[in-house]
Amino acid sequence: MTWAIMPVLLGLAVDDTVHFINHAQLEFVRTGSYRESTRRVFTAVGSALFLTSLVLIIGFSAYLGAVAVSGKRNARENP
Repeated sequence: MTWAIMPVLLGLAVDDTVHFINHAQLEFVRTGSYRESTRRVFTAVGSALFLTSLVLIIGFSAYLGAVAVSGKRNARENP
């Protein structure tokens, strides 16, 4: 299952980047100011990106514990 972690993380990173850039362009068209559009994007999209990252970190940290337990078990069984 660990082979699936990198593609998922890469896909979500690309998705978050596209979402952020698209929203930044939309806000720049609305405001005409880079400073104001950047502030609005971080306010609106930043929280969603932060929560996505937090959920991924918490979710994939379970794999770290599973690998550690599996490694200890293999070390005891195969000296």
